[in-house]
Amino acid sequence: MKKILQIILLTSFALNTFAQARLILNNGGIVNITNSAFVVIDNPATNAITRNTSGHIISEGEFNRVKWNIGTTAGTYVVPFGIGTSEYLPVTLSTSAAVGASGSLTFAMYPVGSWLNTSNLPTPVTNFVNNYGANNSAFAVDRFWRIEPTAYTTKPALSNLQFTYRDAEWSVASNSITEANLIAQRYNGTTNSWDDYMPGTATSTGANISAVATLPSAELFTWWTLVDNRFILPIELTAFNAICDGNTVKLNWQTASESNNNYFEIERSSDAVNFTSVLKVNSQNSNSTTTLNYNAIDNEPINGKSYYRLKQVDFDGKFSYSSIVVLNCTANISTPASVAIYPNPVTDNLSVNIKGLSGKKRLMIYDVIGQEMSSKIIGSTDANVQEMIDVSSLAKASYILRIDVDNELYQVIKFVKN
Repeated sequence: MKKILQIILLTSFALNTFAQARLILNNGGIVNITNSAFVVIDNPATNAITRNTSGHIISEGEFNRVKWNIGTTAGTYVVPFGIGTSEYLPVTLSTSAAVGASGSLTFAMYPVGSWLNTSNLPTPVTNFVNNYGANNSAFAVDRFWRIEPTAYTTKPALSNLQFTYRDAEWSVASNSITEANLIAQRYNGTTNSWDDYMPGTATSTGANISAVATLPSAELFTWWTLVDNRFILPIELTAFNAICDGNTVKLNWQTASESNNNYFEIERSSDAVNFTSVLKVNSQNSNSTTTLNYNAIDNEPINGKSYYRLKQVDFDGKFSYSSIVVLNCTANISTPASVAIYPNPVTDNLSVNIKGLSGKKRLMIYDVIGQEMSSKIIGSTDANVQEMIDVSSLAKASYILRIDVDNELYQVIKFVKN
């Protein structure tokens, strides 16, 4: 405790007295930030925080922050976060191309406190639902990171952005994560979405580091986490469907609008983990404000269970994924199937029209943070059924309808309650 107090006093004196202040951690020294406090580093030099041998800064709260006034300086910065007396969990990044001399980056680490991420989301985050329409807590590490740009005309572009994570935060029994699949996702507070940009991520399981190679300045937002790439946080697409049809699979999708859209790729998998691109379809209108419909055919589908997803790629290389559609096709047997809902938006009763799907069916409605609002089992196992769901008691908001067939996910559809 004496060591911590000495470092805080020394840091406070230096920051208030010298223009080129430095925080130096020697021989296991620890700075413990609590009670929503700032440690301000008013020195843009990359060595303004220096760690000699050991020591770290404890944040462990979304408002326990390190504010580093780096301005327009380009360089490689290490924020030496850690936990307890010896667990070292640094955040590393390289900056360039910022505009705004008074700009700063504010950092914090935010533990969830349990495997259930939705029980302790950062203050501005409003949803944590995956591409299956369910709570994503079991497929995300139990930690969030804050990297907040402020007072910039143009935010800095980043490279080699590295998040160091703890084994216990991905491997806890209630989680279901394949460590090698971890990728970084950031929350866009402007659009309240996780999915509008998916940075390429490389995870080293030996070093417990997930690294983003490049991040354009426009894509730097405050809150980050790491998720299993089989269960990415939500993708907004009006519709994406796939049906078995003899020796082929027919795919169709719909966009409500497009901006800077270059093309789509259809990706297919036999295990929902390793996907291969099988088709490419160019955008009909790269910048559109009207509904566009697309169709494609996979002439060499997998015989048996398969998984399809849609990858949308912008002209600048940014991309995002749709939800995953699960099929079980047998060659030479035509099993066309479809699910339609109406009206959408809906006020009182949502009609669900199912065609070509024999088996036990269950309909579930989730809110945007993954809480189940209602569940209904359809009594008939007939392939063609129509069900009505009373949604009059739901609050006005966006919801997700999940359709399971024989206890396996078939499709998720988004709808709006008026």
